[in-house]
Amino acid sequence: MAESLIIKDGVGAVKNLTVESGSYGFMPIHYVTSSTSAPVYITASLSNPTGITGTVNVNNSVLTVTSSLASPVVTYAYSPPVTTVAQSSVTSFVWNTAASGTFSLAASSSTRRGLTIFNPGPNNLYIAFSTAGGTTNGFTLLNTASAPTYYSLILYASGVYVAEPTLVNVTHGGYFISGSASAGVFISAIS
Repeated sequence: MAESLIIKDGVGAVKNLTVESGSYGFMPIHYVTSSTSAPVYITASLSNPTGITGTVNVNNSVLTVTSSLASPVVTYAYSPPVTTVAQSSVTSFVWNTAASGTFSLAASSSTRRGLTIFNPGPNNLYIAFSTAGGTTNGFTLLNTASAPTYYSLILYASGVYVAEPTLVNVTHGGYFISGSASAGVFISAIS
């Protein structure tokens, strides 16, 4: 509910400032009017958001935008734009190698913006992030006939893993228990 706050301007004249009372105390209400002949441009950022309430016409449709200091609306502009979507697969699994049946799903990459892994099944896929847990693609294995001692998550049959923003750039290793039949693992990386 709008209220009025009495203030003095720079020359000492008494003015009324329209404010709203909220959890942050009194907040001034500002109105911005823009038109084709007199456009208004507003710059905001995640650290300096601009609260907006109103409607915007977009291609003859109405888009309602509501924002506040506590719940800002922020649109990210990525620079440079996404340039590569790399799709790959792992379809051969060998348990008599130095890597003991483990394999690389995605190497570490500072430019990767997205990572998706699909396990078509029929067996569980063990995934390890980074190489902190072990020496064979991030895993610690006692033997190849059982689950690894260390792993980050299990991707069940027909499961899809989408990397969180904090994990999208780290190394991802994969492992199937020895003798597990698999249709392969499918990986999509966005850079």
